[in-house]
Amino acid sequence: MDSREYNADSIKILDPKQAEQRFEWLQAENLSIKYSKPLEFVQRGIEACRRSSTDLSFFIQRYLEGDKSGGKSILLEEAFLELMTEAREKSQFKTQKHQRH
Repeated sequence: MDSREYNADSIKILDPKQAEQRFEWLQAENLSIKYSKPLEFVQRGIEACRRSSTDLSFFIQRYLEGDKSGGKSILLEEAFLELMTEAREKSQFKTQKHQRH
């Protein structure tokens, strides 16, 4: 059998926790619902954690749960601001492109 062949053995059923760990979009959605925060904010937080090598639990504790006792992470804040700047620039580019047509 060719190892690239797709068949029933290729399918793996994940439990909810495994699925959340494997699919970032699901984790972001679940955190957004659990903490009643905008999905875009949570998505940016997860990406900022990745970029700054900050453990996601820090973001959850400080920014979703509101527990400021753990101090600040300058790297995380810089990564978050960078993401916001990128999103703003992307939005402005789309607006400019749309206005030209």
